[in-house]
Amino acid sequence: MYTEVNNILDRCLTCAQNNISKPGAIHQHLPVPETPFQEWQIDFTHMPRRGPFRYLLVMVDKFSRWVEAFPCSKENARVVVQKLTTEIIPRYGIPVGIDSDKGTPFTSKVTQLLCKELKINWHFHIPYHPQSSGIVECANRT
Repeated sequence: MYTEVNNILDRCLTCAQNNISKPGAIHQHLPVPETPFQEWQIDFTHMPRRGPFRYLLVMVDKFSRWVEAFPCSKENARVVVQKLTTEIIPRYGIPVGIDSDKGTPFTSKVTQLLCKELKINWHFHIPYHPQSSGIVECANRT
């Protein structure tokens, strides 16, 4: 009966048009960095409003799990570039790589131009798969 139902569903045009499942992607484990502050994961999260601050830019070092969090009034590329250039790079050096989701602040031309100029390898996670950025997602929950 199971096979028969699957055969019917496979031939159903309405089912095929309304199927909202996302296509699977090959999962990879990324190598662990050899030293601290080479590789970072970055994400924005919402926080209870404190004055003008509504968002939190969270960056986590993939080697040591060191967390840097910056309250922000906006969630945009300008904030990402400003925090990288004034907070992260002066203290820890230019990172080799940064991982993030495909949010607009991370995919913008400004952010990607900074990475190109500083030779930072920006890696985007698998869409609809928060486990890909598990390190920073875990930090966002705390």
